Amino acid sequence: MLARLGDFKDHDSILQISEQIYQNTQNKAYYNWPKAKLFSELEVATSLVLELDHQIVSFICYRDMGDVFEISVLATSLQQQKKAYQQRLLEFLMDIAAKQRRPIFLEVHSQNQNAVRLYQKMGFILVNVRKKYYSDLSDALVMKWQSE
Repeated sequence: MLARLGDFKDHDSILQISEQIYQNTQNKAYYNWPKAKLFSELEVATSLVLELDHQIVSFICYRDMGDVFEISVLATSLQQQKKAYQQRLLEFLMDIAAKQRRPIFLEVHSQNQNAVRLYQKMGFILVNVRKKYYSDLSDALVMKWQSE
């Protein structure tokens, strides 16, 4: 298992994983990353990828906002979910952020309880609620992680 910085040659694999998730998500407010939107994000964000047997199975995209990092998307291929791969990528990013003494922010759909539990387990705390933020009128939870 290899976690590393993503690059341009990884974009096709990232887009394939994302498109599979997007097509299999009933409530698009939970995972609203159609191919064109994620392609645009990959142009401006930094990605970290997790490889298993030379295949990307999970990725995270984040933006360097100067004094903070902001996670935009975190996903794992449908076949590889429930194996703590997202936790490993978060740990990788948290290590980068801790070395630079920067917090990490993200927003998550309030009803995406699996994601909320993961972020809480990783030490993220709720700092704000954006009411009726998503297309299904659900709230967005703004969460923050800060190294000790």
